[in-house]
Amino acid sequence: MALRKKIITAITATTLLGLAATSANAASYHHIDELALRIARNSTSLFREFRLHYRHVGEYAHLITDAREMRALASHTHEVAHHRGSLNHLAHDLGELDQAFHHLENLLDEIEANSHHGGYHSGHIHGDTNHVWALMHAIEQDLHHLRDDVEAMQGYQTRRPVVVPAPYPSQTISYPVVPRPTRVYRPIPRTCPHDYGHRTSVTTPFGVLTIGH
Repeated sequence: MALRKKIITAITATTLLGLAATSANAASYHHIDELALRIARNSTSLFREFRLHYRHVGEYAHLITDAREMRALASHTHEVAHHRGSLNHLAHDLGELDQAFHHLENLLDEIEANSHHGGYHSGHIHGDTNHVWALMHAIEQDLHHLRDDVEAMQGYQTRRPVVVPAPYPSQTISYPVVPRPTRVYRPIPRTCPHDYGHRTSVTTPFGVLTIGH
């Protein structure tokens, strides 16, 4: 990174509307939503700055195409974070956004160097680009912060204990106790063994039974 860029970003990044202010909030969906929204807004502002300052450089078409791609990625990332989408999805999108950002950063360095040294496709830059580099620095800080927060949340999900619900208590079905029926024996009266020639009538469940001669 050029010395001029380092000096500019060091001076302006802390005063530009708090764009790269470090939040004291812990990693959470609310916090990453705020960071993603700030990146999306700054990407839109950066796109406007490119159109204002770099429209007469040889790499303008390339610059605008890359800036539009980064703006779309930043907007999509914010949508995923805002709706509390998958952390793995968000981490993947942030990786793509980080690559797009650093590609754009290298292209800007090349444009600035060509403009100052009169390269073949240098063209000329309009006005002071300090605000451009301040926006770039703010996006970079928020992007790295956001990636760290998402990684921390992924680690929390990995370490979080899995709560296994207690099994349902076994249900014992109680049946009414039915007493076992008992047999009632009714003895049949016996006549005297020496009582011959007499008959005895005994009443039984089957009727009247006559015993004897």
